[in-house]
Amino acid sequence: AIKFYESAIKIISKPNIPVLVIVDANTTGLEGNNWDALVYREGTPSKDGPTAGGSFGIGKNAPYAASALSLVCYCTRYPNKHRVEKFIARCKLMAHDNPNKQGQELQHVGYGTTKKFDGTRYPPVEGNEIQKVFRLTEVGTGIFIFGFMDRHRWEQSARRSIASNFFAALHDKKLSVMVGDACINNETLNEEEFTGEKKYYYDLWRDSSPPIVVDGSFGRFNLRISTGDEKMKNRVAYINSRGMLITTDRAFSKNPFSAGIDIGKYMAIVWAADEKTEKQIRVMEPPTHESIEYKKVDADRQNKIKADLNEIKSKIIEQIKKKLNLDDTQQNTNLIELVDIIPFVSNDGKNHVDGKGTSGNSIKISTTKPRPSTLGGAGSGSSSTTGNGTGSHTHKPRGPNKPKHHAKRNMSNVRIMRYKDRFRVAFDSKNETSKFTIRPAGEQDKGEEPVIKITGVEVVKGIQNVKRHSDGSIEIQSKTNQRVMLDVLVGDLEQYTGFNIAEVGTST
Repeated sequence: AIKFYESAIKIISKPNIPVLVIVDANTTGLEGNNWDALVYREGTPSKDGPTAGGSFGIGKNAPYAASALSLVCYCTRYPNKHRVEKFIARCKLMAHDNPNKQGQELQHVGYGTTKKFDGTRYPPVEGNEIQKVFRLTEVGTGIFIFGFMDRHRWEQSARRSIASNFFAALHDKKLSVMVGDACINNETLNEEEFTGEKKYYYDLWRDSSPPIVVDGSFGRFNLRISTGDEKMKNRVAYINSRGMLITTDRAFSKNPFSAGIDIGKYMAIVWAADEKTEKQIRVMEPPTHESIEYKKVDADRQNKIKADLNEIKSKIIEQIKKKLNLDDTQQNTNLIELVDIIPFVSNDGKNHVDGKGTSGNSIKISTTKPRPSTLGGAGSGSSSTTGNGTGSHTHKPRGPNKPKHHAKRNMSNVRIMRYKDRFRVAFDSKNETSKFTIRPAGEQDKGEEPVIKITGVEVVKGIQNVKRHSDGSIEIQSKTNQRVMLDVLVGDLEQYTGFNIAEVGTST
């Protein structure tokens, strides 16, 4: 707080104060309840109209984060029986004692206006009384952020944010944005402005081919899918009717259209095909515009809505599988959620294996320092990608006179599955470094040399660096408490009927 006020005093002591001005045009302006929600209320949304795309009063806190004075001015202009213009300043500091009246505390919000307090609020300045610098030339709304903290290359950051989140509206000529002297619109939208996977969504949106129509009890949706690029993140994005990218989350509770397929490479976009469907989705879109949450509907309708959305999700999965040329025998579910399909190796110290295995493969994980007892399960089955395996706990001491090792495990919640020429391995890494080997089932008692020939390693997610050592072990660098996933390519994979994962012990 002291640093904030010292900085603020320096800024207002200078002859000029930096201000970031954000103005919209060809909109409706803020009238009545919408103006009140933005200016006077704390965190109260106001979303009017059947096709409303925003929520007045929620995003209003964002400009204060960019103000070194915590001071924002608002001006709006709208037609009524005659032209109406309003202006007010709003400063958010902290509640404090009234220096003129002992025992009275003054509120944390102050208003800048020429009007006197009317008993409920400070009214805005209106019409010709508004200073010229704040008056708008068109119907719309202006936001003036005083003491703007001019970040390095902020204009580039703004352009990228606009392109990445509003590419659909820009492409469809629903939106045009001026950032400084640069105009971002349908003609100037530059692919270099996009960050990460957003470029794939933009390419899908501007694709001229007819979308796939997904129809169900919930409603009708349009779907486009792209596959094949190794940089694709296997995500499904939802875009609302206003051309805003809402969510790419993989959790059903945040994005019910996420397919959760981890085999192959794909990206997809989904949007409502008609107004009736869009209206139902809008109810589940929070004011932050960052998710679609079925739990926001009335409690008595949640189960029905969830079932209807799951129907749509299943049809989206079916279409993505077709595009990827996946058949029903190949795994197509989020790897993290495969508790009932892929053997799960517990790391809770109870030494047990839980679940059923694919391909009859057993999964074992151990901490080697240098040769510990093994925790795992035994399975039987063919080397195909289908089949059922059963796991049973085995705990084999190395001999009556050999001490037990109790090195802390770094790998927990381990999942592994076979796919074509590779194993997909996923686990929670408790430290920055994890190291492990993969060996055929039953080979843990035949020396330290891993015998499965690894031909390559590919990062899927959560890994900062990966190394293959000459002893056949794999070492990864990641953040602590990070869910990591990688593909281990294996030569002659079909000859193995089971396999072990053995963690190489460290000092932690």
